[in-house]
Order: sequence, then C-alpha cells, then structure tokens
Amino acid sequence: MYGSTPFTEAARLALRWLMVILLAGLLVPAYAHKSSDAYLFLDGDGTVTTLRADVALRDLDVALQI
Repeated sequence: MYGSTPFTEAARLALRWLMVILLAGLLVPAYAHKSSDAYLFLDGDGTVTTLRADVALRDLDVALQI
C-alpha cells in the first residue's frame, strides 16, 4: 500500500510524455506580422514574353532603404 506499483509508474510515465507532446505543440512559432506580398507574373504569347513583379512598398523599403 505504501510502495508504488508498476501500473502507477507506467501511468506517470505516459502522463509525462503526454504533457511533453502537448507542450511541444504549443511551441509553434507565432507570426505577429504578415509575410511578404510579392508576386511574379510571367506571360508569353509566342513572340513576346512579359514579366510583371508586384512588390509591397514595405518590402521595397527593407530592400532599398527608401
């Protein structure tokens, strides 16, 4: 009655692993800011190929120091 039985030790071990897995799931990185909004569009009709780049001003500011 005063000692621990193998079942309780196994239950404690299982509970510890469950807590580790749950806590690891909470450690997912949080993103406080929106990611880049840059897009590239490539269009071709056989003779002319057009490349259009849509870039957010925030991204240009970081790259070009404007």
